[in-house]
Amino acid sequence: MKRQTKRLNIAFALTAFAAGACAYGPENSRFFERFADPKSGAVSYILKKDVAGFNQQHLYFSTKSMTDDGRFLVVTYAADEASGLVTNEAQKAFAVIDLEKDKVYRLPNLGKFSIPFLDVRAAKLYCADRNDETMCMFDLRSETPARKIRLCDLPRDILALGTVNRWYTHLTLTADRTRAFLDISVAAKRWIQGLLRFSDGSFEKWSETDFPCGHAQINPVNDRIAYGGRSRPGWHRVPDTRKGAKPGDTRLVQIPKGTVYPCMWLLKPGEKPRMIPSRDINHSTHQNWTEDGKGWYWCSRLPGAKKHTWAKWGVYYYDLATDSETKISDVQAGHAAMNAARTAITYDWGEWLDEEKRYCWRVGYQDLCTKKETFVFSGMPKYRDKSNLHPHPHPQFVCRDRWILTTVFMPGERLSVALAPVEHLKQRK
Repeated sequence: MKRQTKRLNIAFALTAFAAGACAYGPENSRFFERFADPKSGAVSYILKKDVAGFNQQHLYFSTKSMTDDGRFLVVTYAADEASGLVTNEAQKAFAVIDLEKDKVYRLPNLGKFSIPFLDVRAAKLYCADRNDETMCMFDLRSETPARKIRLCDLPRDILALGTVNRWYTHLTLTADRTRAFLDISVAAKRWIQGLLRFSDGSFEKWSETDFPCGHAQINPVNDRIAYGGRSRPGWHRVPDTRKGAKPGDTRLVQIPKGTVYPCMWLLKPGEKPRMIPSRDINHSTHQNWTEDGKGWYWCSRLPGAKKHTWAKWGVYYYDLATDSETKISDVQAGHAAMNAARTAITYDWGEWLDEEKRYCWRVGYQDLCTKKETFVFSGMPKYRDKSNLHPHPHPQFVCRDRWILTTVFMPGERLSVALAPVEHLKQRK
């Protein structure tokens, strides 16, 4: 009888998923606890402590961290920073939480940390293993979700150039999931972009920049276009002519004030990267493709006259077809994510609250049609003064935009993740 009931539950879940609903969620999971923001009343479900590890975070920025059916949540975990055991972000490890079976699977050590790619429909996690310099995959729906499946070697000719600091910042895949876009940093002197084919390990070099090109992302529908971000946009790398410099050495110099903030770059195979300026505000950060691939969006801000103040800010959208920029929101945002329909954003913002120098993080939701805002978390105290874990909320839409997933700061200098139902936020006054 129990087996039959389980089959019926699974059948119901799959039917709901096919109809566009999210088959699983945190509401009835033993791993989550309900939370209501004391100011806004917004409801969320927070991952309990030590489910994966002491500090728990989701996969941030361009990578979604939850499958479309809501069954699998991929998180990183790390030790308590107060212990002194966490000296850099590379010490994070990965875990998968199965909300159907209420199980946690810790993935094997993959060496130096970079953000992997989760195929949210197929429930497959793609990443590099820096221990043997291979590209690998984890099939989360298999009987052994923590078993590493080797795909191919990472480019050996690139390894021959020198120490590879990173193969990618945030991994993205082509729409057919046969290739990965790499933004490679070699000895912090050369930055190479291109596509790695899984079937034979061949690497198609697109371009090489004379500046640190990171946060690169292949277009989600067009595999001949990519976005590249300048990792240190206020600086430029030039030949080092100082006394004692060796031939080929370079150094970083500040870009003169008054010049265009060179952060956003359009990449195409065999072409020189083209800079896309942030026209309204000469600043841009945390760019991300829209899901339809028609453009990307970013956060922007202009410093005010006083420290910790801003004169101008907003979230902007760049349209590829028209080469035009549009301001889509006036919210103050450090990081933002847009839903698939481009009708709403979720965002975070950190600010100083008062003269006592209390730092606070907020996580918000905004309907772009009505401009109505609701705070999922209206004020989270700063995690700690110094951290090696990149502890920003980085909210994102997951599970076909049914949930907002964000990292949250918990008592006792601890990080965790939370899921907030979007439908509930829409109904808040």
